[in-house]
Amino acid sequence: TPPRNRRIPNPITIMTKLPGLTFTEDDDFGSNGRIGEETVRILRVINAYRASLLPPYQSHFRVIALIVYKDGKGRVNHVCGANAEPCIIGGSICAERAALVSLRHVSPPVKLLALYVVTDEARNALFPGILCKEFLSSMANDDLTIIVANAETTDFQFKKPVP
Repeated sequence: TPPRNRRIPNPITIMTKLPGLTFTEDDDFGSNGRIGEETVRILRVINAYRASLLPPYQSHFRVIALIVYKDGKGRVNHVCGANAEPCIIGGSICAERAALVSLRHVSPPVKLLALYVVTDEARNALFPGILCKEFLSSMANDDLTIIVANAETTDFQFKKPVP
């Protein structure tokens, strides 16, 4: 039996976070109508992480989603998710949902500030698919900015909030 005084780690400290990335609530997230240098740097960090992972079993197509959020204590942080595909495709999870599920460990209420997505697609940046959007709509407000990039980090696109 484990000792009774054994300390359980805080789930927030064990969620996947990418080193070297910090965010504030006042960050641009493309709201000025363009992708700035800092956003490109962030996308390149995410892309390097994507390239370091083994491709999933079924599709061999890597997707990384990074969500910037504000927790119930007013702290701004981020969590990262990757797509995973076991032998049976019905058991798969997309990167966006993997990151969103991790947010269940965060002090409520959680406000999503931005979603970054980088995929293995070489030419075009891809936006989240319909299942990801449905899941995302259960946690995000209309003011969420979605920023996407291709694998070469040469094509950047974003959906900024509707005023």
